[in-house]
Amino acid sequence: MKNAVGSSLIGLLAAFVGLASVAQATTITTFVDARSGAWLSSANPNFNWGVSTLAPKVIDSTSGLAMLDGDVLTIRYVSGTANGGGSGIFGDANGNTIYGNLAGDLSGGDVASHYISRSITPTIYFMALLGAFTNSANVIVGQPFFIGNGPISFTIPTGATKLSMGFNDGNAGFFDNGGGVTLSISETPAPEPGTLMLIGSALTGLVVARRGRRSAHLRRDFNIE
Repeated sequence: MKNAVGSSLIGLLAAFVGLASVAQATTITTFVDARSGAWLSSANPNFNWGVSTLAPKVIDSTSGLAMLDGDVLTIRYVSGTANGGGSGIFGDANGNTIYGNLAGDLSGGDVASHYISRSITPTIYFMALLGAFTNSANVIVGQPFFIGNGPISFTIPTGATKLSMGFNDGNAGFFDNGGGVTLSISETPAPEPGTLMLIGSALTGLVVARRGRRSAHLRRDFNIE
C-alpha cells in the first residue's frame, strides 16, 4: 500500500514539475534596424545620450508577447549585420571594436553604453545591441543593459510593459547606419504560486511516505511490533 502511495506521489510530483518547467514559452522573431537608438532620451533625462534617426525597436503586448512582470525574456541573435555609418564595418549584435570599449560608469555621455556600468558589463563595443525595460510612457524601469548576441535572459520588472532595443552609436550619428539584426525573443511565464504550493505538498508527501516505508522495514528487520 505504501509503495503504491509513494509511486503515486512520485507521479504527481513529476507531473507538477513538468507543468512548472514546461510553462508554455511564447517566441517571436523581430528585426532591429541599425538606425534605431536603444531608448528614448526625451523620456529619460537621467539616461540622455542623444537622438537617433529611428525610434527604438519596442516589444510590447501588441508584438505577440504578454510582457507580464515576473516572466522571463530570453533574447537570441539570429542573423544579420549592422554598419555604423562611416566605419564601413558590419558586425553582429555584439558590435565592432573600431572605437574600443565604450562601457561607461553611469556618468553619462554621447553613446547609450556610457549609462551601463563596467561593473555590470565590463566591455561594450560600438554598434552593440542594447536594451531597457520601460513603462507605458517609455520611461526606463531599472537600468539599461547590454544584449549582444545572447542568448541572454532578463526577468521583466514590476512596472515595465515594454522592451526597448537599439544600437550603440553616437548622438545624431545614426542617419548613415545600414543593415540590422534579426532576433528571437521568448517569454516564459513565471510559475503560478498555486503550482509551487502543489509541488511543495507533493515533496512533503513523498518524504513522509518514504520515511514510513523505511520505518516499516526497520520494524520488520528487527522484529519490532
